[in-house]
Amino acid sequence: MAAPTIAPIAAPTTAPTAERSISEQGTSSAHNEQNATQPAASEGGSGRKRKQSHIGSALEDYVEFKKSQTSKTLEALNEKKKRAEEFCFEKCTDQVDSMNELTNEEKSYAVELFESDTNREVFMKTKNPDVRLIWLKRKIRALAANSA
Repeated sequence: MAAPTIAPIAAPTTAPTAERSISEQGTSSAHNEQNATQPAASEGGSGRKRKQSHIGSALEDYVEFKKSQTSKTLEALNEKKKRAEEFCFEKCTDQVDSMNELTNEEKSYAVELFESDTNREVFMKTKNPDVRLIWLKRKIRALAANSA
C-alpha cells in the first residue's frame, strides 16, 4: 500500500478574512455602540444648550423690560423737569412784577401763593391777562384774610 501523499495545505484565504470580518464586526459593533451613545450625549448637550438658550432668552427679555422701564422713567423725569421749568417760581414772580395793577403788598402775597406748584401752574396756564389778574387778586385777598 502506498502511503498517501499529503499535499501541502495552502494557507486558508478565508480564515483571515473571517477573522478580520469578525474583528471588524467587533470594532464596527463597538463603533456603532459609540455612535449610538453619542447622540444621547449630544442630546444631553443640546439639552444643556436648550436650557442655556432659555436662560439667555429670559435674560434678553429681562434686559428689554428694564430698558423699557428706564425709558419710561426717563420720559417721566424729563416731563417733570419740563413742567418745573415751565411753571417755575422765577417765571411767576417775573410775571407778577410786570403787573402794574398790583401793589407791592399784593405782590408780596403772590410770592407766598407761588410756594404751591398748583398755584404756579394755574397762574401760568391762564392765558387771559384780565382773568389771571382777577384770580390772583382773589387768592391774595383770601391769603390776607387768613393771615390777619
